[in-house]
Amino acid sequence: YLEESFSIEREAITRLKEAGIETTDTEAIKYVAINVGGDSASISTELDKIVSFYNRGDKISTDEVRNIISKSSTDADADKYISFLMLENFSSAEAELEKLILAGIKLPFLIKALSRYFTRLYVAHGLITEGISESEVASKLKPPIFFKNIPTFKLALKKYSAQKTIEVLEQLLYLEIKIKTHDTTLAKIIFEKELFEMFIAKK
Repeated sequence: YLEESFSIEREAITRLKEAGIETTDTEAIKYVAINVGGDSASISTELDKIVSFYNRGDKISTDEVRNIISKSSTDADADKYISFLMLENFSSAEAELEKLILAGIKLPFLIKALSRYFTRLYVAHGLITEGISESEVASKLKPPIFFKNIPTFKLALKKYSAQKTIEVLEQLLYLEIKIKTHDTTLAKIIFEKELFEMFIAKK
């Protein structure tokens, strides 16, 4: 078992470094090694989820890894939640949010996940201006978009211009500050209201 953990730890460090993600948080790496297991295909899939959460230049953190692995072992899925928002399916997004909260996922984590998503949209627009086609851009991002999320990402790319992604990132920053000043119940109400206005009501 110990040897398996060391093997997973080495693999995680290799994968993260290849994606340009800082691995100086040794506790985060150890958490991955201890909590990711199964056959080689399952381990690879879990590492894909971790790598795809971050953008190049990000630093891995224990709290974020704990949330990523936690949601992977439940029906709750932050990627699914973001996809519902991009598809303007707010009722499904609300249901998914409840699952995430019950699974222990915190609202600031979801805001960071949304921020990283829109940062990737912005980077994708930059790659398109450099001549990469819309059909190829998702696979050219580093780290690449997790395969199951590519169709929704392409849809969001058409829906949100580079300028609009900047506006959304600014709104998410203000939202993160706002919810930190309220208790959990009120923070959730503010979170849902602002995201509804941001992604659906103003369409």
